[in-house]
Amino acid sequence: MIVSASDNSFHWQYALPFSTGLIGFASPLVHWIKWSDDWFREHARAEFANRKFNADATRAAWLVELLLEWSKEGREAMPPAVVESLTKNLFTETASEAPSHASDVLQRFVSRLANVRVDSAGVELGTTRAAKPTKP
Repeated sequence: MIVSASDNSFHWQYALPFSTGLIGFASPLVHWIKWSDDWFREHARAEFANRKFNADATRAAWLVELLLEWSKEGREAMPPAVVESLTKNLFTETASEAPSHASDVLQRFVSRLANVRVDSAGVELGTTRAAKPTKP
């Protein structure tokens, strides 16, 4: 079958290879973008944790020097409230959420599927809704 340039009709036999190629190109591209984002987030988190550790080490050294000078001058012990406020969040790590993998997202979606209907009109996916918390 020869298709002329002026033929505006839709030919389904061209749609399948095109859509397959598009999906074959888009899927790895989306996966690579997600992986890159997770990789850069992890390295940025590590860099900020390293900077916080360096700042905490400087702060701890300053605090030790302060306490040594305080005791050298023969003063009574530094009030615990002052020491506690100066050491608050020293060498503590903030919790970070683990990055979600594309397969985890797909698994969560598939587990929520209630019904799938395929007919000539298209595909219909029915999902279950998350249970709403009850009020006491």
